[in-house]
Parts: sequence; C-alpha cells; structure tokens
Amino acid sequence: MIASIIIRAYNAQATIARALSSALAQDLSEPYEVIVVDDGSTDNTTSIVERLSDARVRIIKQENKGAAAAANTGFKSVVGEIAVLLDADDEALPIMLSAAVPLLEDPNLAYTYPDYYEEYKGSR
Repeated sequence: MIASIIIRAYNAQATIARALSSALAQDLSEPYEVIVVDDGSTDNTTSIVERLSDARVRIIKQENKGAAAAANTGFKSVVGEIAVLLDADDEALPIMLSAAVPLLEDPNLAYTYPDYYEEYKGSR
C-alpha cells in the first residue's frame, strides 16, 4: 500500500458520505486506504461510515480533541508510505493521489499541498 487518505470528522453526518465517495474514487492504480478519524461526533457520522462496505476504509473513534489531534491520530495509524488529509466537508478530485504520490516520492520533498477548486453555481 502506497498511500493513505485521512479524513478527520466531527459531527459531519451531512458531508461525510460525499467526502468518502470522493476519497474512494481516486484514479491511483496502486492500493490505498482511507482512515476516518471520528473526533467525538455526537451525530450519525460513525454509523454512516460503518454502513459503507469497502475494505479500504477504517474508522477510528476518539474523544473530541480537535482537528489537529484528529490529524495526528490518523498519521499515527497510516499503513501507506504517503498520507494526505481530507476534511469531512471537502471533496477530492479523482487525481488527488495520482498527482501527489509522484511528488512525495521525491526524497527532497517533505510535504506538498494542493490548490483548491471551487465550482461557482450562481450569478454574480
């Protein structure tokens, strides 16, 4: 396994399914995992993730400690050589991993971050 996607979630029942769907739709040809860190949610976030039957997805539940602590929990749990963060209210383009992995395989590069894409659906 080459990559891990960490999704940190807190009371994300409205958005977690979309974030997970985008994480699982990556065009990377090599195996990858998705780790959802439920940071003490009091809504249905955990049950939505648990209903998904995909072997690539793991959920870790912890007391609410904040986004940074949730990210750290995820990083400590990765199996992959490369880890990327995706928040529960975000959606990843299918090329997120296939674009990041070649960059992060460079031993002179410690991290990278993507720009963002925002689709505007209204009038200005």
